[in-house]
This record gives sequence, structure tokens and C-alpha cells, in this order.
Amino acid sequence: MTYASKFSVSKNLTEKRLHKLLTIVKEEISTGKCTAYRTDQEEVILDRENQTLVIRSEAVPDFLHVLNEKNDLLPDGYFAVSEEPHVIEHEDMGYLVLMEESTLPVVFVSRNRDGSLPLDVNRLSKRMFGRAHVVVQGESLSKKVLRNMMDDQNPYDGAVSVYVRNHELFRIMPHKSERYACFMENKAVRIVEEFHQNMHYMTMDDVRMMRLRSTCRNETIARRKAEEEKKMLQEQEKNIHEEAKRTAAKEAEDILNGFERDYSRMEEQLNALKEENELLRYENRQLKERSEERSKNGTGNGSGTANGTGNVTNTSSPLLYMGEEKEFYEGETREMILSVLSDALQNMHESSRRRDLTASILKANKSNGENEKRRNAVKNVLSHFTGMNPKLRTSLQSLGFTVREDAKHLHLSYYGDERYTAVFSCTPSDVRSGKNNAHTLIRLVY
Repeated sequence: MTYASKFSVSKNLTEKRLHKLLTIVKEEISTGKCTAYRTDQEEVILDRENQTLVIRSEAVPDFLHVLNEKNDLLPDGYFAVSEEPHVIEHEDMGYLVLMEESTLPVVFVSRNRDGSLPLDVNRLSKRMFGRAHVVVQGESLSKKVLRNMMDDQNPYDGAVSVYVRNHELFRIMPHKSERYACFMENKAVRIVEEFHQNMHYMTMDDVRMMRLRSTCRNETIARRKAEEEKKMLQEQEKNIHEEAKRTAAKEAEDILNGFERDYSRMEEQLNALKEENELLRYENRQLKERSEERSKNGTGNGSGTANGTGNVTNTSSPLLYMGEEKEFYEGETREMILSVLSDALQNMHESSRRRDLTASILKANKSNGENEKRRNAVKNVLSHFTGMNPKLRTSLQSLGFTVREDAKHLHLSYYGDERYTAVFSCTPSDVRSGKNNAHTLIRLVY
């Protein structure tokens, strides 16, 4: 068969519609993906999976025109499937690049020097219908512009070139003889025919083989399924017992998981109560210290008592109440307040009331030294800082710091609280970097 081509088709083209368009169908083969038809003049294969149509015939089949009129033949890249030539003018020259998107060959016809065409492009287009796109150099598209556009690979002065995806397959040079026009036309048709003959389009034999493989595969699947069902029936009695055991085990596991969830919830509640209890214990200790102090100085039931100097000691309320900010370790608030008062005492005026009251409070409330211990520990850990290592990380974590590293910096967060985060360079810039880092941390959290 001299006519052969392959088209992309729309989903509207069904086997039923295609069967009606064909003449007497002598053979029909159908698989799950393809349907093939054979008549006296054509061999037609509809591939539903890839939405393509393969046609082999002695000439351009009549039903192909009907498919084109019904828009069942999809455009081939930029070019629509047509019996008319595509004329490229100056403003359309960018479309020449789009020839590479076309799966069908492109027959490019250049104009003679006098502007005429070397052959009948309308007749050529009808002969090429469905097999190739005929592109004609328009009158406004100059040879110079065309040459620049196609990098000097274009036909010119009446030459005809056959392209496949922007690759020039063959060029037919012009001749002054009038009969040479028919030769050029026939030559272009033969080149396109040879191209399609060399393409491995799907055949009736391929569809037969696909159906045979599908039948064998279905039989194999059916046989395997029967064997599996037989085996399943044989083991069904055994599986019932195992299923009962699994069900019992699952129920036991669900019960156990329920106990674990309840335990976790109770543990969370217990931890919350412990934190609350710790806070209450601390407040109670503060109140107890105030009470013991009042007992030493002598107290009454009024709003205050006079001491030997005539001064009044307040006994109706504790000296301070705990704020909403939670402590990171026991006694942190007390140590922080005593540290602040001790630092402030150094700058108070001698023999002032403020200094005497502050000194009295510090004398009655001795620091346990926890803050000072932590300051010294930070200094010792960072004094010789040369970079992060496992030992240094462990030491910082024991002091309550969460260590996070990125490419260039260390991020130290106090007990994971992002409000108290210090950022240091991973590599110290000088010998004092460690001391400076220690000073930054102490100033931030102590």
C-alpha cells in the first residue's frame, strides 16, 4: 500500500463511528487497547490508549476527509491537517521554528527569483493530504530574511526541501524545464512515501499478537486465580482459628493501649500537680521565713507592732508574692532578687533609709549561692572556648542551655526558652571570645 500515515485523533472518535465510515469491513480485531479494521482498500488501526489512528491504503481514503471535517484529526504541532498549503509570510516566519514540533514531514516550497512558484502547490497539497504539510514561501517573505531565519539551511530560488522535525531529509533543486515541475512534485511525494514506509507503524499482525498475548495473559491470570481460591478454601478452616487468636490479641492490645494512654494522661496530670505543689512549697517556705522573722522580733495581732525604737514592723502580709513567671530551677526567683538587691546596695547612698532597709533584707535572707555557682560554671566552661565539642555541649546542657548549630553560628537557649537565646560564632575570632561569650550568657540569664 502506497499511502501510509499516523494521526492524533480526538476522544470523540469511537470504534462505532469509525466502523460506519469504512466500506465493507472484512476483518475486525479488537483488544483492550486497539481495534483494527481491514477492507478491500484500507487497513485502519485505532489506538485508544494513545489516541492515534494508523491508516494504510492504495490512495488517500475518502473517510479521512470526513474525519477532518468533523475535527477528529488533531493538529500536528503548529500545522493543522489540511488539503490546502500553508503560506508563511514575513510576520509568520517565527513559525518555521515550530516545524520541529510536527511529527509528519514538512515539504517547504521556495519561490523562483521572479516570485513564481516552481510547481502546483495546491495539487501537491491534495496528494500530500494526511502524509505531510506543504509550506509555501509567501510573497512578502524575502530570500534574505528566510536565509537568516533558517541559518542558511533553507531552500531558495524554486528549490523544494523535505523536512522531518527541522532536519532536512532531501532537497530538490529547480530546473528551467516546464516538465521538471511534475518531476519535482512526484519526487517529493516519493520521498514522503518512503519516510512513512520506513516508519514502524502498528499493523494488523501487531494487533493479532497483542490479542493473543492478552488472551494468554487472561488465561494465566484466571488459572492463578483458581489456584489461589483453591488454596484459600483449603486453608480457610485454619485461618478461622488464627483469625480468632488475632482478634483476641488485638482486643488485648487495645485494652493495654488504653491503659497506656490513661497512664500517660495521669502522668501528665501528676507532673502538672508536682509543678504546682513545688510552687506552693516555695511560697509556703517564704511565708514561713517571714513568720519566723516576726516571731524573733515579737509580733501582735494588729496591723503592726512597735519595736524598742518605736518603729512598726508590718505583719499583715508577706514581704513579696510570687509572679506568674515560672522558675527554671528551685529558688531561682529568690536568688535573682537577692542578687539584684546586692548589686543595687553598692550604689546606694551611705546612711540612707533605702540602704538600711535593703541591707536588713539581705542580712535576714542569706543566699544559697546557686546563682554564683552557675556564673562560675559558665565562666569555666567557656573560658577556653575553641569550638563546639561533645564535652562542652554536655556541660552547657547540664547548666540548662539547649544548643543548636547551623553552618556558622551556635544558638544557646536557656531551658529552651527562645526569649533567652544567645548567638555565637562557631569559630572564635580571638583568645577573648570565650570570656566574651561567657559574659554575654551571664548578663542574659543570671
